[in-house]
Amino acid sequence: YFMIIPVSSRCECAWQTIVLRDVDDYRTIASPDYPRNYCAKLDCSWLVSSPINNSRIVFSASSIDLRDGDELRFYSSRSKYPENENAQVIHVCSSSSSSCEFASPSSYVSIRFVTSKEAGRDQSHLGFHATLTASGTSNIIHSPLLFPPSPPHRPPARLSHLPLRLSRLLLSVFDFAIK
Repeated sequence: YFMIIPVSSRCECAWQTIVLRDVDDYRTIASPDYPRNYCAKLDCSWLVSSPINNSRIVFSASSIDLRDGDELRFYSSRSKYPENENAQVIHVCSSSSSSCEFASPSSYVSIRFVTSKEAGRDQSHLGFHATLTASGTSNIIHSPLLFPPSPPHRPPARLSHLPLRLSRLLLSVFDFAIK
């Protein structure tokens, strides 16, 4: 199950909880308004968990495009603001990364996308689009973007961002094609 939380502006993000129910289950998350350029002053949080015994969460983004100082932070925490619990960052992806892969040590992970307060003149970055999957600790961890699992009855992707964004994207592509 997942819940769509409406966001009133393209420069805002909502805190989301994502539950991956089985190994074939997956979700996508993205920086606000992806694939358009993202804004400064963002602090987006996702708490991802899986009820599967001995599982871990796999995050895979084959391409990320972040400004200097902006980061994707991963915590082994069950909190919206892990720093308040003095939780340690266990992995970081930044502007020096061209892709981002991470497998949590347990069946939950807190992910935060934090951008600097000032974008300055550099507002040409797209952010990220990633896939989240659950994997048993005995399974080989692989990138679901590069090597997707191929069960014959794989469910369609469930986007954890607003479906309206897809229709806006399609309209902008259509407008561009007409011009």
